[in-house]
Amino acid sequence: MNASECFKKLLAAFGILFFILSVESSTANASTAGFYFKDNLQSTGISFETWDNLVVLKALINEKYSVNLILDTGISSIILFSKSTFKSYYDSYHREIPVAGLGTGSPPKGILTLNNRIDINGIRGDGIGIVLMNDAHALPRNILKKIDGIIGYQLFSRFVVKINFKESVLELNEPACFAPKQNDIAIPLSVEMTRPYLNVSVNGSSDEYFLLDTGCSFAVLQFQNGGVKKRDTKPIGIGLNGRIYGTKRKNISFSSGKYDFKNQEVIRVADTKSGKYRSSGTVGSGFLRQFDSVTIDYFGGMLYLGKKGTELFISASSILKDL
Repeated sequence: MNASECFKKLLAAFGILFFILSVESSTANASTAGFYFKDNLQSTGISFETWDNLVVLKALINEKYSVNLILDTGISSIILFSKSTFKSYYDSYHREIPVAGLGTGSPPKGILTLNNRIDINGIRGDGIGIVLMNDAHALPRNILKKIDGIIGYQLFSRFVVKINFKESVLELNEPACFAPKQNDIAIPLSVEMTRPYLNVSVNGSSDEYFLLDTGCSFAVLQFQNGGVKKRDTKPIGIGLNGRIYGTKRKNISFSSGKYDFKNQEVIRVADTKSGKYRSSGTVGSGFLRQFDSVTIDYFGGMLYLGKKGTELFISASSILKDL
């Protein structure tokens, strides 16, 4: 079965209609906009690097610029940080938009550019929207020397994405042809407004909505608006909206689905003004990297975690058990 037949099978079985974000479809033909396999494949593997728990992919933009992009489930459109560097290479219509992220400041502004082409190893994206930002509002300067931007929903809405941390390979699969491994840990997720969410309980509390955020280098962030005062916290990092303040708590357990994850580091974040995080917290890459592989399936509504081995589940640093 080739990729085209797989895609038709998916439509027939689930009635799923892939759609293109309005900012893209306004300038590109809906039948060609978005990502696709270049050679009629069913899957492909893309090598990646890991920086501070984050997955970083190499991409080519408009057949001119090689860039390093963080894989981020919390982002709707591709973002490039250095507007001054890239802006002269976009001739399409653009407009200014706010870019919401984590941090205590106000959302920065970005310039939306349309109808771009993105090449990443065995896949290509046509009619892709890209947001250009001033780098001063994005990441620390030492990170900006290595990272050019972020990519997220445009990949996850088209493919089942497997992050193989053991082999440093990102595997993209046609949704209808994907089959999870029998021994993988399966946790339900829901996708709302382009972002994936998990039901999470921290230390036995009632279930709350947590964003599954591959663009967050921490294990778990728990938002405590009004419960944690900024004066009682320390800077723990920086997001698109500015500095992040919080307090670290170690040896905390949290559960999701049928599973209990013990001895995790949870950071209680103070008064975040974030439009991106409309949830009670995030489960980030600091947690996901504890596993050999992580598969994010928007179509089946599941998160799959591949076990590293027996030592992961009996060690003092990370214990997993079926409830």
